[in-house]
Amino acid sequence: MKSLVLCVTYCTDDSPLSSFEEILKPNYTQAMLLNKPIVILGDLNCDGLKPSCTESRALQRFSDEFNLSQLIKSPTRIKDTTESLLDVILVSAPMLVRKSGVINSPTSDHLPVFV
Repeated sequence: MKSLVLCVTYCTDDSPLSSFEEILKPNYTQAMLLNKPIVILGDLNCDGLKPSCTESRALQRFSDEFNLSQLIKSPTRIKDTTESLLDVILVSAPMLVRKSGVINSPTSDHLPVFV
């Protein structure tokens, strides 16, 4: 069994975009010093289905800067008239991932993600 660094995070709807630079980035940089694969998962409230929105671009810049792969590609929040991809799994070593995805479950307004 290999060890890894797991980061579970939640950004509220009103979290400033500066959270990526001021909180997530320094913590990720610190985690990199452990020299282990890193997994970031949670609700970052950046709709991955809308790559042109400001929040999604901020997440993409963060992912690009640290060479992270976003594994979740389908909607994680489905309402009557909208679909969004708010729940992410970002990994530093995608070659170690056997399977990932979204589970269709009625237990929450967000669908569970797995890796």
